Amino acid sequence: MDKKFIKYFKNKKILITGHTGFKGAWLCVILKYLNAKIYGISLKAEKNSLFEKAKLSKIIDNHNIFDIREKNRLNKKILDLSPDIIIHMAAQSLVLKSYKKPFETFEVNFNGTLNLMNTFVKSKFTKKILVITTDKVYKNNGNLIYNENDHLWGAEPYSASKVAVEQLVYSYNFINSNKDKHFLIARSGNVLGGGDMSKDRIVPDILRSIKKNKVMLLRNPKSIRPWQHVLDPLFGYLTLIYKSSKIDQNYAWNFGPDNKDFKKVIDIVHKFKSNFKFKFKIEKNSNKETDVLKINSQMAKKKLNWSTKLNFNDSLNYVIAYEKLLKQKNDPYEICLNQVKEYLKG
Repeated sequence: MDKKFIKYFKNKKILITGHTGFKGAWLCVILKYLNAKIYGISLKAEKNSLFEKAKLSKIIDNHNIFDIREKNRLNKKILDLSPDIIIHMAAQSLVLKSYKKPFETFEVNFNGTLNLMNTFVKSKFTKKILVITTDKVYKNNGNLIYNENDHLWGAEPYSASKVAVEQLVYSYNFINSNKDKHFLIARSGNVLGGGDMSKDRIVPDILRSIKKNKVMLLRNPKSIRPWQHVLDPLFGYLTLIYKSSKIDQNYAWNFGPDNKDFKKVIDIVHKFKSNFKFKFKIEKNSNKETDVLKINSQMAKKKLNWSTKLNFNDSLNYVIAYEKLLKQKNDPYEICLNQVKEYLKG
């Protein structure tokens, strides 16, 4: 690991919104390893979440449970904490849930970000904000690979709310471009990793079927996605923050796998079936979802010198290793920490 990278994050005060979520929990583990000061604002962690199982509240320097839609409370807390950096992950991030709860999806994703941006520009101490959106912000152009300059469009509530969030960030950047503020946006692929318990995601669905000894219902087995282990985009985000002073800020950045790792949903099922016993059947999906989604990460490779370290097979091996160690009663935090160390050695 770059010594300057390590030095940059040591004792940095970093606020993570959504730190109790899956990606937020892994980010807490990484930042603790880098000796950063970690502040968190999020909803209460779910009972069986990675955050709870790994007891991550014990490693957080300032752990806060409230909704980012609470504008005044959010404003006061951030101004009191005066973080150096904000990494905004808090969101309603499930596509299928957005079909059922469109109002909540827009309110959390847009209004929550609006509250955050309003406070960020007021703060004298907070200089960088990274807003995490999604690879699903691109207008469907068939089977092409999307790059950062392609047209944005959201058909369903989740992707539409994220397109609106990006426009919001661009607008705040536009009116504050003469100030010492860094407005950053990151779009990543479909992440995989130990401890993910989200609904309607392929790996958590498989693991639930294994643990409950029930047939897994599989939708869209032929759909292609940019699968990647959660550690790859998270280190991409941190690299972007680290190098943001030396690059053009007026970009959103893709963080996705190499072309060879754009795989079908059924490929993940086959990998798990070679390690665990479970049954599945294909169900009819009434919700319209994109068949092929691929993103181009060449800009991050060229300008940030970032690339994924784990290919598709390696990513799934990390998840499977996590599950097997968990079954052997290993501490979830230690499993994650050891995987971070192993990743950095690679």
